[in-house]
Amino acid sequence: MEIMEYTQNERMEIIKFIEENFGKIEKIYQDVGFDDLYLDVAQINPTEEKPYYTLITLGMGEHKMYNQNNENFSSYTELMISLPPDWNLDDENYTWALDNLMNLTYIPFSYYSAYEWGHLENNFEPFNSKTNLSALVLLYPEMKEENSGLLKLENRNLQFYQIVPLYDEEYTFALKNGMKNLLLLDVEKKINYVVDMQREKVLEYSEEEKELQNDIMDSSEWHLGDYYSKGIEVDEINIYNHLAIFLRWAMENNFLSDNFLKAYGKELEKYTSQDFIDLRELVKYRLKGDLRKSFFNDVGKEFIRYYYDYDFDNEDFFPGDIDNYAKRIFGEEKYYSPELKREAYLYLNFDEKYYQDMKEVIDKVYNKWLKELESYKN
Repeated sequence: MEIMEYTQNERMEIIKFIEENFGKIEKIYQDVGFDDLYLDVAQINPTEEKPYYTLITLGMGEHKMYNQNNENFSSYTELMISLPPDWNLDDENYTWALDNLMNLTYIPFSYYSAYEWGHLENNFEPFNSKTNLSALVLLYPEMKEENSGLLKLENRNLQFYQIVPLYDEEYTFALKNGMKNLLLLDVEKKINYVVDMQREKVLEYSEEEKELQNDIMDSSEWHLGDYYSKGIEVDEINIYNHLAIFLRWAMENNFLSDNFLKAYGKELEKYTSQDFIDLRELVKYRLKGDLRKSFFNDVGKEFIRYYYDYDFDNEDFFPGDIDNYAKRIFGEEKYYSPELKREAYLYLNFDEKYYQDMKEVIDKVYNKWLKELESYKN
């Protein structure tokens, strides 16, 4: 992690910029963080003019993000989040805001990425039981003057970003269509810079859309963002490697549904007649990059719930096993190296050995699952 500490003048400039634009700093929490990243967090209390708290990191910008030589955004940033005046940071129902502020400071340096306007993060479940908000976007903060939140310092350009929570429908729309289009759709300004756990949604799923969304178990869209933002130097088709591996395993074990086989059976025959069964193009073009629960029969669905469900708390997890396999192939040092950008699974050679090695892993988990089912029956 490349570190360039703020000079005394820079820190004074930052505090001046914060107080001129966001409010008077009333308190600074020192050395907040974990692992190798510790920084301060400034707290701005509610006022008559701005009746909400604002928490702002102080020190994230001392660490350079992985920029991919993109001159359109800064390699240095500080993050902020605004909270209503009745927000209780000591209540476990409210700590998610500070937790996510700190998690977002950690991500670029651990996963060799960088933030820019419109960056999206998905929590995959509501932040707590009192809200359905489940995702975050980084936007330019609201400023007193026409400014994107960019502060030019003597040693760096420092970009401030506001963390704004989103609902799943909004996140999905922004992921597919861009954050700008979501904001254009939000004519009633429902997306608020101050966290409102019960705000109205900009758009809602229809019953059909909700059913389709709940049917997705994994999607290339969940991985393509990191692929492009990190400048992964492998063919894009590698995004579909692990999806194709699981689909092939399900096919060979007769776990595909009758409806799926009616729709794609002839195409599968074409692929299975090849020396090496490579289903990646089928997943990418015919299945639109998605693996869906409805592709599988009843037994397959139950096994998926056990082994391939992002919402199911279980030690056996297929995407996790893919990552563990990559770590075993590359070794721990290279796995965590900047070269692989914490996306080592995309750099694996997609060949029969990869499939057979993962087949052995999946078979082992499947047999374990069967034994657990048998023990429940007894």
